[in-house]
Amino acid sequence: MLFPSWFAGFCIFSGPIAIGALVPAAVMSIGAANLFTRNVWKSYVDPGISHAGEAAVAKVASLVVKLGALLFILFLPTQFALDLQLLGGLWILQTFPALVFGLFTRWFRAEGLLLGWIAGIGWGSWTAWSNGLKPLATIDLGGASYTFYVGLGALLLNIAVAGDRDHHCRADFAASKRSHGSILMLAGHLYLFSATKRFAQGADAGDVNLDDVAGLQIGRGAVGAHPDHVARP
Repeated sequence: MLFPSWFAGFCIFSGPIAIGALVPAAVMSIGAANLFTRNVWKSYVDPGISHAGEAAVAKVASLVVKLGALLFILFLPTQFALDLQLLGGLWILQTFPALVFGLFTRWFRAEGLLLGWIAGIGWGSWTAWSNGLKPLATIDLGGASYTFYVGLGALLLNIAVAGDRDHHCRADFAASKRSHGSILMLAGHLYLFSATKRFAQGADAGDVNLDDVAGLQIGRGAVGAHPDHVARP
């Protein structure tokens, strides 16, 4: 017999469980390290970093994530770890409309998806905080109490805000109105510039129709008739 019975039992029953926990933990720590290196370190700390430098920073970041997770498990109650995992699901779930609806449908717009994400994250985080960082909440309907997952309620709010077509239509109308006013303003400026240039070159004043200038809509107002404008024969 090479090993004691307790060690053999540990290897047979606990070993696969430990390996099954270590593999996803390693994958998540590597993913977090890569995100940190590409989106934070390279963007804000060292934009000219080489590929070897990125690999070195990612290794250190991955080690920090692993040590942080280990300290979290050793020194904090186990319930905290379970609640944090469920809260992480709440936050990640709010990216579903932007990633799925935004890619495969034309109904949702970028502005609405961003507002929906903000609403879902804000309401879900506030509700979870109000319940002691618990991912479950209770609602009273018709004299009965129902418990629901906060992430699901936040997702429904997210989709409702993102799909507000009336808000999108108002935004499109306002943008179109601003664009139309800018085009008319540009046309008025070009006409006035052309008239000024013709006067500078010695053209006859009667060649420029000031009534046309008076009728141009510039911005939100109109250019009035010139005070010296008199009827020409």
